[in-house]
Amino acid sequence: MQEVVLGLTERFRLYANDVEVSTTKSLNKILCCQHQFLIVICMLHLYVPEMFGSGVFVPLLKDKSGSVHDMDNYRAITLLPVISKSV
Repeated sequence: MQEVVLGLTERFRLYANDVEVSTTKSLNKILCCQHQFLIVICMLHLYVPEMFGSGVFVPLLKDKSGSVHDMDNYRAITLLPVISKSV
């Protein structure tokens, strides 16, 4: 996780509250420790909070030359919270 945080560029924003990348990089070690602690707690209690698995479905058009009214011309992707991908 430390490598990912240190590799962030200034145009990237974290989370919905628009945390600055420079702030995230300066808190890198604290964030990594808290992340590891959260994973250990989830494993010890055999529990993952429900919100970690909630996502948003986004329909994507498969073929731009096809009909936008044809449901078979779409595929769905799910946007998940970053934390759910690491737990």
